[in-house]
Amino acid sequence: MSGIGHVLNIAKQALMAHQMSIQVAGHNVANVNTPGYSRQSLSLKTNEATPVGNGQQMGGGVRSDEISRHYDKFMIERLSSQTSLLGNLQAQQQALRVVEPIFNETRGLGLNDLLNQFWDSWQELSDNPETLASRQNVVQSGQLLVDQLGVMSNAVIQARHDIGVNLDTAIQDVNSMTQQLAALNVRIATAEGANSSANDLRDQRDNLVQELSGMLDITYFENKNGNYTVLLADGHSLVEVDQHWRVDWADGKLLWSNTDPSGNAQGARAIGSGAELGGKIGGWLDVINEISAGNPNNYAGRLDALANGLIREINQMHSSGAGTIRFSDELIGADMVNPTSTITSTVAIGSNAQIIPAGTMTINGLAIGEIKSAAATHGLAMGKAANAVAAINKVESGVFARLTTQVAGSTLKIDDLKDNDTFSFTVNGEEIAVELTNIEAGFASTLGSEIIFTVNGDEIQIDVDVLEADDDPQAVFLQKLKDQINLTLRDQNIEADIGDGSNGAMANALIFRNNREGDESSITIDDLSFNSSEA
Repeated sequence: MSGIGHVLNIAKQALMAHQMSIQVAGHNVANVNTPGYSRQSLSLKTNEATPVGNGQQMGGGVRSDEISRHYDKFMIERLSSQTSLLGNLQAQQQALRVVEPIFNETRGLGLNDLLNQFWDSWQELSDNPETLASRQNVVQSGQLLVDQLGVMSNAVIQARHDIGVNLDTAIQDVNSMTQQLAALNVRIATAEGANSSANDLRDQRDNLVQELSGMLDITYFENKNGNYTVLLADGHSLVEVDQHWRVDWADGKLLWSNTDPSGNAQGARAIGSGAELGGKIGGWLDVINEISAGNPNNYAGRLDALANGLIREINQMHSSGAGTIRFSDELIGADMVNPTSTITSTVAIGSNAQIIPAGTMTINGLAIGEIKSAAATHGLAMGKAANAVAAINKVESGVFARLTTQVAGSTLKIDDLKDNDTFSFTVNGEEIAVELTNIEAGFASTLGSEIIFTVNGDEIQIDVDVLEADDDPQAVFLQKLKDQINLTLRDQNIEADIGDGSNGAMANALIFRNNREGDESSITIDDLSFNSSEA
């Protein structure tokens, strides 16, 4: 319709539309310094015209249409990938600034200068071996070198701790951001479900994605409902609709934790350990692995190898000399001799008979000599393992090879025991005394309802009647005996097991081994005494 009312209505709608444009502009000005904010603008649209007769139409004025973001998706995705690279390099630079002073060759106090002073003191001693001053100079310069190596080692440990603190904080930030992204997915989908826009929420989400890409190398995409799916570079999910996954780190590796829909952890999987992860986390992991313990090829490992090499060479040189006082009739050492060790792993068929040629293996760049073959003992490569240890230890590699001690009791035939038999023995001085009070020879099927025996006075009863049809009474007895012996030896870090002919002991024999990985302490089985009821 036309008339003054129509004119006033057009004016009112125009004022409202332009008022909204001013409000959008004010929103832009207010957020000029807001991180991640995208400029917004209001689209104006002509109102539908009104027919006025004679085929004529009267214009309806203007109305507001849509508030849109000025957002370049391509550039944001490109920026995300470069942010990951930048974060990775910045983290490495920051971490290496912590590590760099450890190896700083300050004049007079650097490791190279101290080594030169140390070698000069030995040269002086070789020229004047009889003077006390020359000897004292060697001791003093050696102490300075030892102190510096100690300072460097402690500094490596401290640097490892400091970088670890940064990693812990970054991991917490990543887990917080993935949780926020999942929540924003839900809020955006809800807000835009009524044909409206959630520009500010989208800005917040994109800003979080940019922060997350600074921590790790990620990819992301948007589905038809406006939800983001965020993936790690190797494809592991971090965010999908309203779900999010956690990450953690341990032993220099990034761990991805699988979770069920309720958010409960279902197990962790190692997915990377260095710069390939991207972002600050990848950079820090890359550096922390360069100063982690146990790796002979990283900074810390090469420093340890240098110290070990100096110790070995200096001790060898020193032991070949003589002091100012001649040796007495008796020499007493402070160190215990390393006991003989044996291996605890099974042998692949035929491998025990194969000789490993010299030079097949290298440690710290030094070739290992020939490893001779040896027949397996009850399935274990006892002899060959001992040959391997000897070959490795002959090489000046800064590595000490050792194998876990294992002692098998081959003189005690468990299947020969019968009622009223007793036997006893000691394991590293701990007495084990066993007495059978209700058992028949050979564990025959004519047994009564119970097997009764004691270990160091503790009575154990086995109810034969409740055993399954395929249960072997002797096997049950052996298991109970082993468990009770382990209870007795619990404070000695020694565990008992039953030989099966392939684990280092003959069938039905007791076998003992250290239960601490890498323990090379000796195990002494002694004072074996067996009393048969027939005697």
